[in-house]
Amino acid sequence: MARPIPDPRPLALVLQAQGALSERALSEVLGVSEATVTRLIRSLGSSVERVGAARSSRYVLRRAVHNFGDQWPVYRLDADGRPQVWGQLHALHGGFRFEPKGTVPAWMQSDHPDGLFSGLPFFCRRFDRKVILGVQLRADLPRVRERRPIPACGMTMTCFRIF
Repeated sequence: MARPIPDPRPLALVLQAQGALSERALSEVLGVSEATVTRLIRSLGSSVERVGAARSSRYVLRRAVHNFGDQWPVYRLDADGRPQVWGQLHALHGGFRFEPKGTVPAWMQSDHPDGLFSGLPFFCRRFDRKVILGVQLRADLPRVRERRPIPACGMTMTCFRIF
């Protein structure tokens, strides 16, 4: 007979408050076995993300940023000046995770091997007074210039449609 799954809300609250934690740390904080933590993680589904491999695995809780979602493509310009998808940025409780597409940059292997950043990654921060974020817009939309506050990181995002 299958054991009933305990309430996953305490797990979600711990991950919201403390960020990335190992299965062992979660079991100690929650006062349950590691097998129970595994079942709790499974019950939360895609809202929990596993970072790392094998014994170094940690779990983080995704978070939605207003109505922008919880993940976005990150673009960079190639040698010809065309935007190319460089990776995926995930919003998490306690920071962000960057998953590069293809080869992991050398700086990331040494400084952020799991792709976790305590805040917005440096390559997404503003370097100038104006920021242009790559927001995917359809060609049939009218010209957009809209300001939206993002309270979690204390920025105001200005979205431009450039053609």
